Amino acid sequence: MPFGKYHVLIAHGEPTNCLIDGRKNACRYFTRLAQEHPEQPLYAEIAGQFGVIAEIILKKMYKAMNSTATHGYECGEKQKKAVAQLKTRQEIAGHIDEMKAADEKALALMKKLLAVLGREGAS
Repeated sequence: MPFGKYHVLIAHGEPTNCLIDGRKNACRYFTRLAQEHPEQPLYAEIAGQFGVIAEIILKKMYKAMNSTATHGYECGEKQKKAVAQLKTRQEIAGHIDEMKAADEKALALMKKLLAVLGREGAS
Protein backbone atom coordinates (compact mmCIF):
# COMPACT_ATOMS: atom_id res chain seq x y z
CA MET A 1 0.00 0.00 0.00
CA PRO A 2 1.50 3.32 -0.99
CA PHE A 3 0.00 5.22 1.97
CA GLY A 4 0.63 2.60 4.63
CA LYS A 5 -1.75 2.35 7.54
CA TYR A 6 -3.48 5.64 6.68
CA HIS A 7 -4.90 4.62 3.30
CA VAL A 8 -8.46 4.40 4.70
CA LEU A 9 -8.22 7.93 6.05
CA ILE A 10 -6.90 9.26 2.77
CA ALA A 11 -9.68 7.45 0.90
CA HIS A 12 -12.20 9.26 3.14
CA GLY A 13 -10.41 12.56 3.68
CA GLU A 14 -9.58 13.50 0.12
CA PRO A 15 -13.15 13.14 -1.18
CA THR A 16 -14.40 15.04 1.88
CA ASN A 17 -12.01 17.90 1.13
CA CYS A 18 -13.10 17.93 -2.52
CA LEU A 19 -16.74 17.92 -1.51
CA ILE A 20 -16.39 20.89 0.83
CA ASP A 21 -14.37 22.85 -1.72
CA GLY A 22 -17.00 22.30 -4.39
CA ARG A 23 -19.99 23.04 -2.18
CA LYS A 24 -18.40 26.15 -0.63
CA ASN A 25 -17.63 27.50 -4.09
CA ALA A 26 -21.15 26.71 -5.30
CA CYS A 27 -22.53 28.49 -2.24
CA ARG A 28 -20.37 31.55 -2.96
CA TYR A 29 -21.37 31.55 -6.62
CA PHE A 30 -25.10 31.36 -5.98
CA THR A 31 -24.80 33.90 -3.16
CA ARG A 32 -23.18 36.31 -5.60
CA LEU A 33 -25.96 35.67 -8.13
CA ALA A 34 -28.54 36.27 -5.39
CA GLN A 35 -26.93 39.63 -4.61
CA GLU A 36 -26.75 40.59 -8.28
CA HIS A 37 -30.34 39.43 -8.97
CA PRO A 38 -32.39 39.97 -5.80
CA GLU A 39 -35.58 39.61 -7.84
CA GLN A 40 -34.83 35.88 -8.21
CA PRO A 41 -35.09 34.18 -4.78
CA LEU A 42 -34.06 30.76 -6.10
CA TYR A 43 -30.40 31.83 -6.19
CA ALA A 44 -30.37 32.35 -2.42
CA GLU A 45 -32.23 29.11 -1.80
CA ILE A 46 -29.71 27.16 -3.87
CA ALA A 47 -26.82 28.88 -2.09
CA GLY A 48 -28.40 27.91 1.22
CA GLN A 49 -28.49 24.21 0.34
CA PHE A 50 -24.83 24.21 -0.70
CA GLY A 51 -24.03 26.08 2.50
CA VAL A 52 -25.77 23.37 4.53
CA ILE A 53 -23.44 20.77 3.06
CA ALA A 54 -20.33 22.83 3.80
CA GLU A 55 -21.49 23.33 7.40
CA ILE A 56 -22.14 19.62 7.87
CA ILE A 57 -18.60 18.86 6.78
CA LEU A 58 -17.02 21.59 8.89
CA LYS A 59 -19.06 21.08 12.04
CA LYS A 60 -19.96 17.40 11.95
CA MET A 61 -17.77 15.33 9.61
CA TYR A 62 -14.45 16.77 10.75
CA LYS A 63 -15.60 16.56 14.37
CA ALA A 64 -16.60 12.90 14.00
CA MET A 65 -13.08 12.15 12.88
CA ASN A 66 -11.50 14.08 15.79
CA SER A 67 -10.12 16.59 13.34
CA THR A 68 -9.22 20.04 14.60
CA ALA A 69 -8.66 21.35 11.10
CA THR A 70 -10.77 24.28 10.03
CA HIS A 71 -10.02 23.58 6.39
CA GLY A 72 -8.70 20.29 5.21
CA TYR A 73 -8.72 16.82 6.63
CA GLU A 74 -6.23 15.50 9.13
CA CYS A 75 -4.85 11.98 8.69
CA GLY A 76 -3.19 11.19 11.98
CA GLU A 77 -3.37 8.62 14.73
CA LYS A 78 -6.50 10.19 16.32
CA GLN A 79 -8.36 9.97 13.02
CA LYS A 80 -7.18 6.40 12.40
CA LYS A 81 -8.58 5.37 15.79
CA ALA A 82 -11.82 7.25 15.18
CA VAL A 83 -12.53 5.63 11.80
CA ALA A 84 -11.91 2.21 13.35
CA GLN A 85 -14.95 2.77 15.59
CA LEU A 86 -18.29 1.50 14.27
CA LYS A 87 -20.04 4.43 15.96
CA THR A 88 -17.90 6.93 14.02
CA ARG A 89 -18.62 5.24 10.70
CA GLN A 90 -22.35 5.19 11.48
CA GLU A 91 -22.23 8.87 12.41
CA ILE A 92 -20.44 9.70 9.15
CA ALA A 93 -23.02 7.67 7.19
CA GLY A 94 -25.79 9.73 8.80
CA HIS A 95 -24.04 12.95 7.80
CA ILE A 96 -23.65 11.65 4.25
CA ASP A 97 -27.42 11.10 4.16
CA GLU A 98 -27.96 14.69 5.38
CA MET A 99 -25.68 16.02 2.67
CA LYS A 100 -27.37 13.89 0.03
CA ALA A 101 -30.74 15.39 1.00
CA ALA A 102 -29.34 18.93 0.71
CA ASP A 103 -27.74 18.09 -2.66
CA GLU A 104 -31.08 16.73 -3.90
CA LYS A 105 -32.83 19.93 -2.78
CA ALA A 106 -30.19 22.04 -4.52
CA LEU A 107 -30.62 19.99 -7.71
CA ALA A 108 -34.41 20.38 -7.62
CA LEU A 109 -34.04 24.13 -7.09
CA MET A 110 -31.55 24.42 -9.96
CA LYS A 111 -33.94 22.55 -12.27
CA LYS A 112 -36.70 24.93 -11.19
CA LEU A 113 -34.39 27.89 -11.81
CA LEU A 114 -33.52 26.62 -15.29
CA ALA A 115 -37.21 26.29 -16.10
CA VAL A 116 -37.87 29.84 -14.87
CA LEU A 117 -34.91 31.29 -16.74
CA GLY A 118 -35.93 29.37 -19.87
CA ARG A 119 -39.40 30.91 -19.72
CA GLU A 120 -37.94 34.39 -19.16
CA GLY A 121 -35.55 33.93 -22.08
CA ALA A 122 -38.40 32.85 -24.34
CA SER A 123 -40.36 36.02 -23.57
